[in-house]
Amino acid sequence: MTRVIRTVLVDGLALVRGGVRTLLHGAGDISVVAEGTTAEEALQLATELKPDVLLLDQGVPGVLQTVRTVKERNAACEVVVLTNLMHPTDTARVMNAGATGYVCKDIPPDALIEMLRSICSPGLPQWDGVPHRPFEFAAVARRSRVGGHGLTARELDILTELASGGTDQEIAEKLLVGEGTVKTHVRHILHKLGVRNRTAAIAFALRTRVID
Repeated sequence: MTRVIRTVLVDGLALVRGGVRTLLHGAGDISVVAEGTTAEEALQLATELKPDVLLLDQGVPGVLQTVRTVKERNAACEVVVLTNLMHPTDTARVMNAGATGYVCKDIPPDALIEMLRSICSPGLPQWDGVPHRPFEFAAVARRSRVGGHGLTARELDILTELASGGTDQEIAEKLLVGEGTVKTHVRHILHKLGVRNRTAAIAFALRTRVID
């Protein structure tokens, strides 16, 4: 028997909820079991219904605290935050709060469905939480190792500066190295963490406590 992914959808716009609900129900193995519009409703529904997934609009006031509290009350619930615009800093904050994914609302419908199936199926490669382009996503295996992931001290310094929003030029000036050296280190960081861009590297590093 096919497992049905029980989903709670929280968004302030009825039109958005209706569109997402129709999309997910059409998948056949995903069911929207409840809907809400506020952080309070998100917490109540996630606590009482214990869904597999909480789809939460970033525009809901207090979204970061909502993610943290939901994960505290129901650690098994995968929280996916939907946003109108991707930004590296916001991505890092959302993922560090405990979200499983941070997804732009212009993600292709099939990609959203595949992502939900991936994060709810232990036997499949796991979603890294970050679409790498507006219309592309990648499913990669989650790493269980915490620690440095083979990063050198300099690479950890650069990753920390990236998480703080520093540009290559700013990082180079702060660390007294060339901008080309920073770019080389960034390529090594992406390779060692097994991610495809800086946003994913920051989110992964914060989530796994490689950096604080």
